[in-house]
Amino acid sequence: QLETEMGQLQRELEMLQDFKRNKASLEAGLEQEKRERAELEENHKEAIQQMERKFIEEKGKLQREAKQMLAEIKKSSQEEAVERLDASTKKILFENRRMAEELRLQVQETDDLQKLNRKRDDENKRLRREVELNEQQLKEYAKQGFRSTREVKDLTAKVKSLEKSLGQ
Repeated sequence: QLETEMGQLQRELEMLQDFKRNKASLEAGLEQEKRERAELEENHKEAIQQMERKFIEEKGKLQREAKQMLAEIKKSSQEEAVERLDASTKKILFENRRMAEELRLQVQETDDLQKLNRKRDDENKRLRREVELNEQQLKEYAKQGFRSTREVKDLTAKVKSLEKSLGQ
């Protein structure tokens, strides 16, 4: 019976030693996950900030262009009205066509920006879900590590107790 118990203790000791060897690998993996998560969060944050800056820049550019275009149209219309009252109808039709085309282009660009914004929002949601999953995984690794540490302590105490009883 003592030999059976010794054999069992020897196997438990081997398992404990295997665990100790694997523990470093698990901890390294956990640290790598933490670094990757932090890097992912930083990249995500930078991407959002960059999108916001680009959106604000594009919006400002569109507003400036629209103001400039309106000022040019107004100036051009006034000049033509004064210079050529006979040709004003033709010019107005020409300007209306040009403005309609310009408006169509502006609407298309706005639609494209809105699509891009929606795509970025979807990417943002996906990345947040990934971060959540990584956090859950990290918590599970921590729980496993805690349980393993507790088991190692219990097994070590049991080995010491058996060694002590064998020594007497």
